[in-house]
Amino acid sequence: MISSSQLISYGGSWNTKCDNSYNSLCGSSHAISNTYFYCTDYSVSEDWTVGENNFTYTFHNSEKQWHVSWKVETAINLAPRWDNGKINSSPVTRSPPIVRFPGGCRQSFRIPVEDPDGDTVKCRFATYSESFKVNTSFPYGELDETSCLLTYDGSQAAVGGIYAIALSLEDFPAGTTNFGSVTPFSSIPLQFLVMVVGNHAGHCDEKPVFTATTPKDGECSDVPIGSSYRAVIEVQVADFSKSIVEISTASPSGMQLTSLRNQGQIYYRNVTWYPSQHQIGQQLFCFKAVDSAGLESDWRCVTILVGMSSTPRVILATRRPLTPVSRYGSGYSSWSVQFDRLIKKPRTSAYIRLVLLPSGQTLYKVEALSKNVTVGSNSTTLQFAIPYPVLSMDGLYAISMDKGIVVGQGCSSGGTPTPGISSLSDWRFYINGVCSSGYSLRTPYFNSCADIDECAYTGSTGPSNIFPEFTLPAGCDQDCDNTPGNYSCSCERGFQLQSDGKSCTAGYGSVSFKMDFYKNSSFATPFTEQDYPLSVALNEYVYLQYSVASTADLVIMAENCKATKDVSFYSWPQYTFLQNGCPEDSTLDYSYNPTRYYQQFKIRALRFRNDYDTVYFHCELLACHRNSPGSRCSKGCIRNKRKRREVTRDEVEQEESTNKVILTGGPVVFKAAKDGKLLDHEPSQSKQTALIGGVAGAGGFCLIAVVALAILLVKSRRTQPRLSNNKNEERAGYKNSAYIPEADVNGNESCA
Repeated sequence: MISSSQLISYGGSWNTKCDNSYNSLCGSSHAISNTYFYCTDYSVSEDWTVGENNFTYTFHNSEKQWHVSWKVETAINLAPRWDNGKINSSPVTRSPPIVRFPGGCRQSFRIPVEDPDGDTVKCRFATYSESFKVNTSFPYGELDETSCLLTYDGSQAAVGGIYAIALSLEDFPAGTTNFGSVTPFSSIPLQFLVMVVGNHAGHCDEKPVFTATTPKDGECSDVPIGSSYRAVIEVQVADFSKSIVEISTASPSGMQLTSLRNQGQIYYRNVTWYPSQHQIGQQLFCFKAVDSAGLESDWRCVTILVGMSSTPRVILATRRPLTPVSRYGSGYSSWSVQFDRLIKKPRTSAYIRLVLLPSGQTLYKVEALSKNVTVGSNSTTLQFAIPYPVLSMDGLYAISMDKGIVVGQGCSSGGTPTPGISSLSDWRFYINGVCSSGYSLRTPYFNSCADIDECAYTGSTGPSNIFPEFTLPAGCDQDCDNTPGNYSCSCERGFQLQSDGKSCTAGYGSVSFKMDFYKNSSFATPFTEQDYPLSVALNEYVYLQYSVASTADLVIMAENCKATKDVSFYSWPQYTFLQNGCPEDSTLDYSYNPTRYYQQFKIRALRFRNDYDTVYFHCELLACHRNSPGSRCSKGCIRNKRKRREVTRDEVEQEESTNKVILTGGPVVFKAAKDGKLLDHEPSQSKQTALIGGVAGAGGFCLIAVVALAILLVKSRRTQPRLSNNKNEERAGYKNSAYIPEADVNGNESCA
C-alpha cells in the first residue's frame, strides 16, 4: 500500500466545535473531513500500521479557539499572536506506536518535537478530558516537561505491562521558563503505548547501536522541491549472538525504504524521498532498530526542511578585520563575519582556525561552543576573539571555519550546518608581527619575543615560554633539530627524508648490485676484464664477492646460489650450493654478516660426469635496511623454508627487502688431462662438465676424481641497477619455476 499510495478508508470523520459561547456559529460540532489516510509505515513483529493525510478547511471565525477531536484533542488559536502579530503554527511531532523498555533497565525516550515558529515547546501528560486517560496510567515513568523526556525508572514491577501514554504538546513564546504565567498558543496530542519487556537487568547496554553513517539524532537538513532526500539507516548488534529483526520508521508520506538487508553484522535500510508541494515545511523522519532479543535502539529523529532554505553561508565581504593588528601584551582581538541566513550556535563541537601559510598549519583554534564565540543581536553575525599573543609572529595567515561552525534556525534541536570556510584563499591576510618568523611573545607578560621550539611539541603539550594554546609543531616523522627561528627534520638510518622535509620513509634509493671474482682469499684484488677467461685448476677455490650500492644504508644477502649447464637461472639439471641463505655444500666457506653491504665466499671447483660444453652459476641477491629487525637480511639462514611454505607464505611475503636480483657468472669449461699433466689452454676432444663445489652427504652427484684443468669464463664485474623496493615483484620466471632438489637432478644423471 505504501508504494501504490492507496488511500485507506478507515475510521470516521474529523469534527470541530467553536468554544466561543457568544458566537452564534459556535456551540455545535460538525464534520470537516474524513479520517482516510495513506500508509507510511508498518511493523510486522508488532502488528501496527501508521499513516497520514492532509486536508484544507477554512474556519468561519478566525478570532476564537476551535477544538478538533477524534479520541484525541487539539486546541488551535487562530487569532494573531500577541508577540509577533502572526498566525501561530503548531508544533510537529512523530513517535512510534509502541515504545519498548527493557525490564529492570532505567532508560529514556526523547519525544521529538519541532516548532515552525521557533517557540518553546512543553510536553505534559494530557488531562482526562483531553484523552480519557489519567496521567498516572504509567506509574513507573517520569516526564521531564521542558526537555520532553519520558524515563522508565527500571522497576521490576513494570515487567510484562502495557501502558497507554497520552501527552499534550504546547508551544509558548521562545525563552519561556515560567509556563504557569503564560497561555500556550496551541496544544496538540500525542499518544502511544509503552511496553516493558523481559528482565534484562545487567545487560542494559546491549541494545542495538547505529553506525556513524546513520543520520544523527536531531540532525537537520533542507531539501528543495524537486530534489531528493537520501540516507542509509545502518545498525549493528552489541552482542554477535543476536541479529537485527527490524528497523521500523515513522516517516512522511511518499518516503521509500528498502527491505532490511545485512552485510555480516551490519544491518541497513536505504531511504529515498522526493517531497511534494503540499509537504513544504518541517517534516520529521524517525527510526529505531529491534534485535532478536526484543531490545530496541535509541529512537532517532531528523528534521527535513522541505522547500525551505535555512543553510547559512558566509558573506566574505563582511569579514573583519581586513588587516589584523599585532601588538605586545595580553588581551583579545575582535573578529566578525556575517551570514546570509539567521544563525545560532551548534550543539556539537566545531572550530574557527587561524592557519599559517603556506604550510597550512593550524596555529590556534576557537571552539564554537566557547564563550569566545557569540552570535550577534541581529542573529546573522558571528563574532569571535583571538588572543593578541597568538598574532605576534610575522607572516601570512588565513581564517578557516569548520562545517557546522553555526547552524540555521529552521530546526529546534539543531539546524542545517553552514559549509563554513574551507578555502585558505577566501580569508587570508598578512600580519606585520611584533616578532619575527619563528618567534612569539614570551609568557607571562608578553612584552618580549622568544624562539618557538617547534621540536618541543609532544601531543597537546608545547613549549612553556609561549602562549599555551598556540601550536606550531615541527611535525617531523623522526628526528627534529630546533634552531633559532626555525627547525630541521632528519631521518634515522635506513630511512629517507621526503620532499615535504618532514616525512621519513623506508626507501632504498637508487640501488645497484655487483658481483666480482677475486684472485685470492684476501679479496684485495678483483680480476679485471683482461684476465678473462679465468683458469682454475680442479679442486682450487673460486673467490667471489657480491655487494650493493645505494643512497640508503643497505646490507646485502644471497638467498639462493646455484650452478646450471647454461646461462638460464631456471634451467636444469642444476646444483644448489646455497639455499634460503644456508650453505648446502661441504666445500663452501661462507660466513654471512647481516650488517655489511658486501658478502664473500669461496668454493672449490670440482667436476662431475657428462658431456656438456659449459656450466654457469647464479646468485639470487636482495638488499635490506641495516639493523632492520623485520628484514629478510636480519634472519639469515632459514632451514626447511620450503617445507613450511604454505604456513609461512604471508610472513615471508611481508619481510622487508628489495626485489630479488639474479646475477649470473660463467661459463666454466674443463679440459682433459694428458699423461697426468694439467693443460692450461689446449682443447680437449672429450668434453666434460664442471660444476662449482662438491656434494655433502649421500644421494648427491657422482664425482669423478680425474685431475684436469678448469677454465672459468666469467662475465666481467656485472652490475645490475635496481630502483623498485617491492620485494614481491620477483621475476616471473622464478615464480613459475620450482626449486629442483638434488635428488631430482640425480635421477636424470647416471653415475660412472
